[in-house]
Amino acid sequence: MARHQINQTLNSVGIVTIEAQDGVEALKKLRQLSSDEGDNGAGVDMIISDIEMPEMDGYTFTRELRNDPEFSDSYVLLHTSLNGAINEDKATTCGANDILTKFVADELIKAVIKGLS
Repeated sequence: MARHQINQTLNSVGIVTIEAQDGVEALKKLRQLSSDEGDNGAGVDMIISDIEMPEMDGYTFTRELRNDPEFSDSYVLLHTSLNGAINEDKATTCGANDILTKFVADELIKAVIKGLS
């Protein structure tokens, strides 16, 4: 549900998105983009991931990105419905650049702009 809201919010302000159902699918899509483009990072400016996902959670997904030379420098924004300092600490520890703890369209857009600037 949140994935669709995020896509709609970003698309409404002209930001192109690529959607994946979980971390495993996201890694496959990112790596495919990278190999198709023959370019580190495949022109991806930011990666937004939920923390709670099937197959691979957002923390593990972020660690995988940080260990992949193609995406180790990508800006990663994690989002979650879970509040609390422990989630913020885990996000920082796994290598995320920022965490958004509640979906609010204005906050999302501000976080994306911050990450892209």
